[in-house]
Amino acid sequence: MLQALRRHAGSWVAKGFLLLLAASFGLWGVGDIFSGYQDPVVAEVGDRDIHASTFFNQYNQRLSELRRSLGGTVDEDLIRQLGLPEQVLNDMARRILIQVEVSERGLTAGQNDLGSWLQDQEMFRNSLGQFDRNLFNYAARAQGLQQEEFLALLGEMRTSELLLDAVSFGAHPPDRWLKTFHALDREKRSARAAVFLAADADPPEPAADEAVRTRHEEQADRYQTPRRRDFTFAVLDPDALKGAVRITEEDLLEAFDQRSDEYFETERRHVRQYLADTREDAERVLARAREGVGLAAAVEETLGDQVINLGSVTRDELDAGYAEAVFSAGADTLHGPSETAFGWRVFEVADIQEARAPSLDDIRETLTDTLQLERAFDLLHERAEVFYDERAGNASLEEAARASGASVLFVTDIDAQSRDSTGSAHPDAPGRALVTLGFNVVADATSDLEELDDGRMVAVRVDRDVPARAMTLDEAREDILEDLAEEARLADARRRAEAYAAAASGTASLSTLATVHGGVLHTSEAFTRSGEGAAADFPDVARRIAFELTMGATSSAEEFGGGYAVVTLDQIIDAPEPTSEDLDSSRAALGASLGNDVVLSFIASLWSAHQVSINQTVLDRVLTDNTGTSF
Repeated sequence: MLQALRRHAGSWVAKGFLLLLAASFGLWGVGDIFSGYQDPVVAEVGDRDIHASTFFNQYNQRLSELRRSLGGTVDEDLIRQLGLPEQVLNDMARRILIQVEVSERGLTAGQNDLGSWLQDQEMFRNSLGQFDRNLFNYAARAQGLQQEEFLALLGEMRTSELLLDAVSFGAHPPDRWLKTFHALDREKRSARAAVFLAADADPPEPAADEAVRTRHEEQADRYQTPRRRDFTFAVLDPDALKGAVRITEEDLLEAFDQRSDEYFETERRHVRQYLADTREDAERVLARAREGVGLAAAVEETLGDQVINLGSVTRDELDAGYAEAVFSAGADTLHGPSETAFGWRVFEVADIQEARAPSLDDIRETLTDTLQLERAFDLLHERAEVFYDERAGNASLEEAARASGASVLFVTDIDAQSRDSTGSAHPDAPGRALVTLGFNVVADATSDLEELDDGRMVAVRVDRDVPARAMTLDEAREDILEDLAEEARLADARRRAEAYAAAASGTASLSTLATVHGGVLHTSEAFTRSGEGAAADFPDVARRIAFELTMGATSSAEEFGGGYAVVTLDQIIDAPEPTSEDLDSSRAALGASLGNDVVLSFIASLWSAHQVSINQTVLDRVLTDNTGTSF
């Protein structure tokens, strides 16, 4: 369930479900890691306090999300560069400001609105797309809340969302902006990019011992042994539980009666079409096709072009008028021409697959598997409740696993990249998801059950934690030599790129020049700022540079992943005059952006209206005292 919530999360400006929910947990006293100890105030927002425990839980959650997105550990340097602690604290303060505003205005979401909103939340829907109270109750229990508390919390969230919707409502861009936006959005450019890769450089001479020693002395923090851990996992697996689920004939008959519409096979038709520029071309194609050669051959012979194969389509996949023409036609028939917004259309119905209502025997295997999996998930949640109850009663991870039927898995001496102490793949690695979960838990702690993307529910205990340490010179030597060699290759790529850039102006053949300097010239047809129309092998960095150049200019060497690029701008194609549809699209895009800007301005005004203060000393102490084992 928690993983399902994460999958549907968005930014705080977009009022994402998870982040608002998580930000509110502290107000209910959830997850107090400082129980029994002084819980200092990290920030004050009006008359509300953000305590260290609440901040630290939010910080660890954001850190875990960052690790998952990057696929491993996150070091202190990256955290510092991102300003992660400050981001988390500022986001928490913003959400509290919204809650304060809701409270002071006496705003509440209506019961009907709240009920409809809850039923629209995908994380509370079952496999039939219906609101499932069991999933709602499970989500409340998973967060340690009573149902009434959870509902009150969701009501506060919904009210905050409605307030932000009201604030951003009516944010419409002036019409004079629309053409400017369209001109920028639809302008196209074509360019050539010479790419010089470090991998193409000649192998450098091995670095001298003195250079290795100097690198180790100056950048010791860069060369660290990986953190290593021993884990105990408790795993509830729905696939393993499927075998314990027995589906009777009565179950199948009942499900078939209730779900037969899901398996109904709608009528389909295999359609090929062609859009000609003129009616005359369309009629020529149609006449040739009716001589027995078929539409594809007729288009190729007559116009040297290709048909569009729509494949097997249903009536709902076509617009109403076209659907009526296609589905009233017989098999192996040709039709047209008819005028459309995109040209003169002729089409061919190649095959017809009649609508069909399958029998129970036709779908018996599929339906049985579906029912087994659904009931396995029900059983999974029941066993998760047992696991939670056992842990709440101070049972060990193994005892809770035994009571709930979870399997227990032991893994020793593994790093965050699933390697053993020799740097090889760990023979007992339990999979990336479990390893990542294990390294997201504080040392010597036991996590709650967490739902993974594949449906498994896993709890982990960190049995042993060996922190990272600086490598000795001998340990780091191989890594340092590899880094120095890569830096030498990259420097060589830069020299080659700069030599090319210096000689590019006035050169007749840029392709030859690129080859002389050990590069490859990539050419692209016209593309937009978003990359629409760009050749597949045209580097992203080159597209960006192209929109910074004047006509005919060549850029300097610019670094990108693994090399350097030099771009020459060949053509600028102004955007066509916008249609009413173009302006409507620009209005919607700019309106959404302005709405977010209005929300940001509104929150900035709340920040000024309510005294917000951050205790940097306490924040630094909390991070120093409690995050050392998390990196």
